[in-house]
Amino acid sequence: MTIKHHLRKSAIGVAGLLFLAVPLMASAEISKFEEHIRYRKAVMTMLKWHADKISSALKNPQAFNRDEVLNNATAVEMLGRLSLEGFVPGSSEGETKAKADIWTDWGRFKVLGEKFSTETVKLRERAKSGDAAALKAQLREVNKVCKSCHDDFKSSSPF
Repeated sequence: MTIKHHLRKSAIGVAGLLFLAVPLMASAEISKFEEHIRYRKAVMTMLKWHADKISSALKNPQAFNRDEVLNNATAVEMLGRLSLEGFVPGSSEGETKAKADIWTDWGRFKVLGEKFSTETVKLRERAKSGDAAALKAQLREVNKVCKSCHDDFKSSSPF
């Protein structure tokens, strides 16, 4: 065999390896963010869980239990403070509904996240007071911030 033949064979081999390696590298890049995506999905799932518990309690005044509502509002407050943690650059790739706009408009996204956190603190304060009407009004404010962020930064596509 000639050197030219070996070089051609090596080039074909390298091209084949690159053909296989590039998707694997892309996969490794995506898997690098899976933990962040799982984290933020878990936070959002728990937020919904606890907010729904508060909403249910407000819909049934006879069963309204201030301590239970306060526990749920405290959880919402804590999760509100953690809600931005899983949003790291690059984590718009993978199984997520987070739009890439989060990172191109990070300042606005962060402001909404901070507003959300502020509103969840107020929610806990209203729950602590036991004033169901004030709590209901504050839950609406929390939900407005959620909706605003989801409207702009969450894809409705299942992919």
